[in-house]
Amino acid sequence: ARTGVPFAPHEFEIMDAWRTGLPITQIEAHVLLSRALYNVYVAGYPEEKIGDDLLGRWRAYYTANALQIQQRNLKLNDGLEQSVVPPDGSHDWQLYWDPALYNQLSSAFQNRLERKFGLRGRIAPGNKGSGSVDEGQLGPGFPNVAVNNRTADTTTADTQSETSLVLGTGNNILVSFNDSGSNIAPNASFTGIARSTDAGVTFTDQGRLPASATSDAGDPVYARNNVTGRIVIATLGFNSGAVLQSFRTDNDGATYMAPIDCDGGGTSNDKEWIACDNAAGTGQGNFYNFYRDFGGSGGMSFVRSTDGAATWSARQVLEAGGQGAWVSVASDHTVYATWLAGQNMRLRKSTDQGVTFSAAATINTIVTAGVNGDLGLTGGFRSNAFPYVVHHPSNANELYLCYNDRGVAAGDQADVFLRKSTDGGATWTPRFRVNSDATTTAQWQPVIAMNPDGQSLFISWYDRRLNGTAIDVYGTELISCGSGFATLPDYRITTASFPVVIGQDPGIVSTYMGDYDQAVADSGFFYRAWGDNRDSLLTHTNQPDVRFTKIARTPVGSFPASIVKTTQSLIAENCTPANSAIDPGETVTVSLGLQNVGGGATSSLVATLQATGGVTSPSA
Repeated sequence: ARTGVPFAPHEFEIMDAWRTGLPITQIEAHVLLSRALYNVYVAGYPEEKIGDDLLGRWRAYYTANALQIQQRNLKLNDGLEQSVVPPDGSHDWQLYWDPALYNQLSSAFQNRLERKFGLRGRIAPGNKGSGSVDEGQLGPGFPNVAVNNRTADTTTADTQSETSLVLGTGNNILVSFNDSGSNIAPNASFTGIARSTDAGVTFTDQGRLPASATSDAGDPVYARNNVTGRIVIATLGFNSGAVLQSFRTDNDGATYMAPIDCDGGGTSNDKEWIACDNAAGTGQGNFYNFYRDFGGSGGMSFVRSTDGAATWSARQVLEAGGQGAWVSVASDHTVYATWLAGQNMRLRKSTDQGVTFSAAATINTIVTAGVNGDLGLTGGFRSNAFPYVVHHPSNANELYLCYNDRGVAAGDQADVFLRKSTDGGATWTPRFRVNSDATTTAQWQPVIAMNPDGQSLFISWYDRRLNGTAIDVYGTELISCGSGFATLPDYRITTASFPVVIGQDPGIVSTYMGDYDQAVADSGFFYRAWGDNRDSLLTHTNQPDVRFTKIARTPVGSFPASIVKTTQSLIAENCTPANSAIDPGETVTVSLGLQNVGGGATSSLVATLQATGGVTSPSA
């Protein structure tokens, strides 16, 4: 037995193979799989470092022994599995068994495949959380409101996480999330919904969305027409990968209409995101849906609706590969589609309400090389580095890109970063680390929202700074000026830390702990929901639930003094002839403009040019 250090996923694979009595030759094949998958899909090493032959040999082995491996997984999960479909050579089967495809899928899509073909590994009953829980260091009094009804979870299928939310009229707030407890007959599904009518003080768990033949499979996301009040929630299809469900409500989520397919022709649809154009003028009220189709002729796919989500257009495929679709709309009705392709964040935009799009451009390159930008975080749960974009509400060319990546400090698994564009995404400022924690503890899975006046940005994320393993939610507020940002000190949002919880729910992929969350803002507050594992119930010491907070915005004048560079110019140089450039060995005079973008006063400000980066003999 080993204590203190979690087992790596590849070690579990080998132990599972041994437990089920596989012959030595098959255990050797599992070792090949484990080494290849862990190095490429968890640690993020390029395939050439381990040799493409490892993955090739695994694929050949899996193809030849597919039925036997499926029976192994059934044995590992005796008593947890329901009836499964044997290997059938279908496209779903290809997505299920091929690691290069399976690991790109959202957890909700993976869950659909596991319901069909069986669990891909061992799910043990009982708790598998890791990381101590710190109840002693409390946050500054932000509410941590329970969203789902925990007492409704009467089985080991008790996971609620991966949240989306939207503000309705008055005091109405809607939150949706993945919900494994909804996967029961009749109308088995994977989406939970909740509603607050008192501005987030309390929530009512509404159970499930309306029943349908295809049903709904999670990955929920909301969008709202702020003129008519119509709200649309999109989800994956439960019984078919060729459907994306969209449910409409005109009464702030009190009731929902029957679902409408909003995929426009995809066949293996995943990870959708929707948005509504709320700027006055032509295009106002249009809904847009952007998603990944893993079908043979699919890719990053875009559809639109011009009639309040009653009907949807045929899809456009914007790029053959990628994952992590995000669609957003600027104040001039320009539609921005962003996604991650390998290590590159890609962008295409439309200036005619989604009829045509510009050529794809790379707007950011990340460091992590894991599948979908996986960071290989301690605890064995999956992560990603998908892009999140918000727009200034009145300056259509001003965009903010938020994401997580390998940290700044050596050995830091993850930090949260922000970049800004003032020319509609053509160029971007250098990345700015948002979290103030400069240690090697991880900060990841950010959410971002901007107030309607465009003065304040809210960014929040999961954070391990308190003890390196347990998880909290932190946040901060920023205002921008030129290429700089003024920030408030990071603040803790959670009132109690919680551990990693994976591999305990038979209805959940074994590495899943939520792939995204969402934040929104109005003129006075920021609103945020998240997955939280602090509480226990029934069979699990730590049960994944959804919590919510509402944070009053900080007046811009209350920000501390924050000095940023605004301009720079070359005043004089001693080379002949002058070439308006700083040449090696040349003596120059440079003017640097500074501005205090905070609210605090400054006095006796001294700026010093540092003798680094090639600068010699700096003087005032």
